[in-house]
Amino acid sequence: MKLTKQAESRRSFVKKVTLSTLAITAGSTLIACAKKNDGILERKNNPVTEADPEVKIIDKLFNQSRPDDLGLDYAVGTEQITIFRPERALDMKFNNHPQLVEFKGKLYATWVGHPLHEPSDESYVYYSVSEDGSSWAPPKQVGPANRASGGWLTDGKQLSCLLIAGDKANKTSVIEACVSTDGQNWLAPKVLIQNASASESARRLPNGRFVMVCHGLGTGEFKEVRGTRIMYSDSVDGLSDWKQGFLPDLPDYNANDKEKVARPVEASWYRRKDGTLVMLFRDLHFEANTRTWKLLAATSKDNGTTWSKPELTNIPDSDSMQCAGNLNESTAYFVNNPVPTRRRVPLTVTISKDGKIFDKSFLLRDIPQTRRYDGISKTEGYSYPGSFIWKNNLYVAYATNKEDVEITRIPMKNLI
Repeated sequence: MKLTKQAESRRSFVKKVTLSTLAITAGSTLIACAKKNDGILERKNNPVTEADPEVKIIDKLFNQSRPDDLGLDYAVGTEQITIFRPERALDMKFNNHPQLVEFKGKLYATWVGHPLHEPSDESYVYYSVSEDGSSWAPPKQVGPANRASGGWLTDGKQLSCLLIAGDKANKTSVIEACVSTDGQNWLAPKVLIQNASASESARRLPNGRFVMVCHGLGTGEFKEVRGTRIMYSDSVDGLSDWKQGFLPDLPDYNANDKEKVARPVEASWYRRKDGTLVMLFRDLHFEANTRTWKLLAATSKDNGTTWSKPELTNIPDSDSMQCAGNLNESTAYFVNNPVPTRRRVPLTVTISKDGKIFDKSFLLRDIPQTRRYDGISKTEGYSYPGSFIWKNNLYVAYATNKEDVEITRIPMKNLI
């Protein structure tokens, strides 16, 4: 049901449910300490882009005294659509990290599923297809078992479903690509990038360059620290010649007895009209008392080859994954849970006309339904959003309570 008035729109969705099957992501729950080093790792022949502090929200945009909705309304025409809801005995009960893409006139969604818990030895990557964005085909598995979803990569002629495979020998991951020319039949996976785990789908710049945000181990002092690797490829189809852009390391990172993880992680980007790329990062902290509850930001003036040092913004965030993009060549948006708590409620989209000052925000979802299946890392709310512009609508996919794979759809004209 389309919501024609803002006064009617608050939490008055009629769900369009299309039963499908299965999904979720390969992250692990992190706990414990932070370690500091003596400064940022210097890498020769890698000039650092000058820092750009102009990424912020206006004052009083979010009313934190109203934790369920932050005082925001839904945009006119907002709809909620369900891609998959686990109900059968063999359905995956833990689903996460949905990503969207258009291929040959259809909208595709992919995600990863575990039987019940996020940290498990069993996982599967699924995809579903829609011709109208509302009705979704039953999901199908793509690739072998025990993979996580890394999103999509396409040049318009071929569609690659990106899989994340563990590389235990090197204590990291690799990205594999299952390629299809028709969106139905998939070749066996082939390694695309070593020492990498895709945070979101690869996206293309106006000059044809592919940019993919990943995680992987660093170098030098950070060779055992998992952090953001911003990869790019100038190949025609994006299936070769991936290189790493230079992103300065922050001196402090998280550490426990299992792993070391950088603060700037799970990033996403948008583009300003002048060509500047802006990367927004989750500011990860293992310990609650060290969390900033804000997003970090960095910029690139050379199409992702080099980046400024990530700087703290004033944008509130629940220390969780977010996504960002453009509604047109000048208007940017980001999607996150802008609250200083691990409860991922509400989910919002925030708009800027110039990619610098964000002064307008709308609800995507507020109070979630009750969780139906108990499990480890079953965070309440709306997790790991992924967005895509299709047929003049903004589509935002997310995992509700890390169980259901759902979408909020909004006409772009009602956001700008």
